[in-house]
Amino acid sequence: MNATGLPPAGPGSRSIRAEPGNPIPLLTLQKAGFRYRDADAAALRDIDLVIRPGEGIAVLGPQGSGTSTLARLAAGLLSDRGEHSGTVNRNARAALLGDDPEAQLTGLSRSAAEEVSLPARLTGMLRDSLPGAVGQAMSALSIAHLAGRDVSTLSGGERQLTALAGLLVLAPPLVILDQPGLALDARARAHLLRALDAHRQAGGAVLLTGHQHDELSAACDHVLLLDRGRLTGTGNVTAQPALLSRYGVWDTRPAAGPVPGSAHSAPQDAPFRAGSSSCVHDTSRLPGVQAPGRDGGEEGTGQDLLLRVRGLRVRRGGRTVIDGVDLDLLAGTTTALLGANGSGKSTLLAALAGLLGPADRPADRPADRPGTSPEDIPASGRRRTGGLTRGRRRGKRPVDDVAGSIIDRAGTELGALPLHARARHLAWVGQDPGMQLSAASARAELEGAVPLARHRRTERTRLRARRHEQVDGIMERLDLQHDAATHPYDLSPARRKDLVIASALLLEPAALLLDEPTLGRDLAGMQRLNTLLNDFTGAGGTVLVATHDLHWASSIADRTVHLCPPEDTTPSHAP
Repeated sequence: MNATGLPPAGPGSRSIRAEPGNPIPLLTLQKAGFRYRDADAAALRDIDLVIRPGEGIAVLGPQGSGTSTLARLAAGLLSDRGEHSGTVNRNARAALLGDDPEAQLTGLSRSAAEEVSLPARLTGMLRDSLPGAVGQAMSALSIAHLAGRDVSTLSGGERQLTALAGLLVLAPPLVILDQPGLALDARARAHLLRALDAHRQAGGAVLLTGHQHDELSAACDHVLLLDRGRLTGTGNVTAQPALLSRYGVWDTRPAAGPVPGSAHSAPQDAPFRAGSSSCVHDTSRLPGVQAPGRDGGEEGTGQDLLLRVRGLRVRRGGRTVIDGVDLDLLAGTTTALLGANGSGKSTLLAALAGLLGPADRPADRPADRPGTSPEDIPASGRRRTGGLTRGRRRGKRPVDDVAGSIIDRAGTELGALPLHARARHLAWVGQDPGMQLSAASARAELEGAVPLARHRRTERTRLRARRHEQVDGIMERLDLQHDAATHPYDLSPARRKDLVIASALLLEPAALLLDEPTLGRDLAGMQRLNTLLNDFTGAGGTVLVATHDLHWASSIADRTVHLCPPEDTTPSHAP
């Protein structure tokens, strides 16, 4: 193992060390610009940037500023995508982890280690050296314990690190990361920070881009600010946080101050173990703090209680992931679900939504849903329920065993309902919005998100007109009206998430289950999300949100629940 803790350089890479006699920049941009084909305006203009061995540079800006385009330009991935201007000189190989890490996983591997090995195998790394290189890359990111796991059973953060490890096996001198802190908990970010620091000390360099300022960008030598395709600002953003707000960047660090758009503040707990009934800690709000839309009634009474969960247990692939969780969700409140990567947050939300369990349970048989196949139930958007619980390789799926009771305000046992009926009580928005989108445009996605109720043919025109009005309203509410004709996959990850949230709201549920809704959001996106949640709870709904953004959670949540693997089982590292 070399000084970076990473494997030696792969085939074709150039070894450049940060030595006094070697001042050669890894990347030089001079008046560089780029305009996408058929675009009216340039995405980047007059970019001057030099990255030398040993340097770490962060370029931050709001959505639409060109941060992702800059990352792709630096990596050499835009050669046939549009019109270039200026000069781009690359003196070393670069590897990019984009803002959608899921897209960089093949889904063809049998294990995380095999997935990590694929880039090196495709570039011709010798078979004898490959296992050691894979082990070193995974160890550098502290994910060696995931080597034998099926990728489909990993959490979002674990999959992100798996994709990154696959690039690090190639030992590129320049590592480019677009929004690298997306789905990582504090410990995972610390591991990544150490790996990147070691890479720089050994003569490599790091370019970070994104819409959020966190520990990773704060550790860079320089933080540059991008606005409408131009590098227009730079400075000590730690000492002058107002610079970030001025340029529309969301600061995720706890010391960043109040969250714009949040209606109240909530206490931030010390971590608690969750996964058994004795581990869930449900904190009350601060004295005098009233959640929007609450009538002041006694907490936990039937009047306020929208959802009661008792004894929820989930086993996946022989592992106990959730063990006896009890949870109350009250009207007019937001509950933050916290925990490390792999602690089971996504599993808990999916279990509540009914997306886990035997494929042949009676409530899911086609005979119970006239005109609807079991693979096409709209939980929210067009999420195909089989896609979550099935493994991605050869159609296999983990064996799920879900037990416990989920009871709504009226005393209905939601676990006995078919998925399309449960979704009208609990609307689920997953961590990867792309898995819940299938239409050719944003408007078409919303128009087809919820089937029209049974009706006479003579009523169809009226019902479709009403649906059209509903879609108009929800698109305006989430500022999606200008993207109505845009293909969902041409939207940024954060805007795709907004589109799935819009689909969920069309269900008119009592509860929203949101998995990492802050991923990739800039300051305006955070304000939009906060306004939406405040409006929803203000109307009497309840929100359960899984997040790693402790700064945001401490401001938006009325109570917090902390999850980690049950003490009496082997850590499951479940999604």
